[in-house]
Amino acid sequence: MSAPKKHNCFLFLDDGSVFPGHSFGANAPVDGEV
Repeated sequence: MSAPKKHNCFLFLDDGSVFPGHSFGANAPVDGEV
């Protein structure tokens, strides 16, 4: 995955979308803070 691996509260999706993270939790299909 080309997303930067940082411990920010954001999720980087394959289509380039970025979401503020914790609402996605551990079920998120991308790297983010979980």
